[in-house]
Amino acid sequence: PNFSTEWFRLKPTAFTQTINTNACAGVTFSVPPPISLLPGSACMAPSYSVLSQSWNFGDPLSGSSNTSSAANPTHNYSAPGTYTVKLALNFNCHTDTLRQLVTFTNTAPSLNVSGDVFLCEGESTVLMGTGATSYSWNGNPGTNTIAVTNPSANTVFTLSGILNGNLCVGEKTVMVTVSKCTFLAENIPNKSIRFYPNPASTNLTIESDSKTAIKIYNSLGQFVSRLELNPGKNEMSTVSLSNGLYFFKTENCETCEVSQLVIHRE
Repeated sequence: PNFSTEWFRLKPTAFTQTINTNACAGVTFSVPPPISLLPGSACMAPSYSVLSQSWNFGDPLSGSSNTSSAANPTHNYSAPGTYTVKLALNFNCHTDTLRQLVTFTNTAPSLNVSGDVFLCEGESTVLMGTGATSYSWNGNPGTNTIAVTNPSANTVFTLSGILNGNLCVGEKTVMVTVSKCTFLAENIPNKSIRFYPNPASTNLTIESDSKTAIKIYNSLGQFVSRLELNPGKNEMSTVSLSNGLYFFKTENCETCEVSQLVIHRE
């Protein structure tokens, strides 16, 4: 019997993939080489040339970057893992679709910064970065710490880091906020009220030596709320307090205690 030679067309070979060790999760792909056709095919051409191609990198979290029509695209993956990459090759008579897996672990490190980011004028702090093996602050290579000495205005600090020698750079930006703190400063060396953690996020433990009450003020000296304390440990939710510096002042006292508390949430 007679058969169309197109039924015996050769399938494209696998496309190539190269994981770039000097780029953040970058993988470069290349379409397979042309394939010669059997004589007499209706799709005869000097070579089995590709008219166009369409890539899907299997990474929907990357948004519009998840697809490409380039012959040799590079895709930066959003997270480590194994992905199914799909390549549609459009020829003059038909379309072939190839699917392959790509696995990589070369992504930017996730950095964290600790330290007091809410200061009164005249105060200083030390910021410390974690999550990488090599660090730079504001573009200056060095240790994972930076001293912030008596800043006069709000200042932005950028931490950059790489992990285990790969060139994929992670970044973390923090702002050190400076307030006038026009309320009272701490003035009692042996406090009858102690609280922790400081900085606090959503919950605060306050230890009191006696039954008393405290008033909470913001960094501008504006009254925020009042809290009655029992002897021992008292638990307080701080979810209603926004990020910033606060003052806790004991009520109805001969020598009032004033303490500073920082609320900080990512």
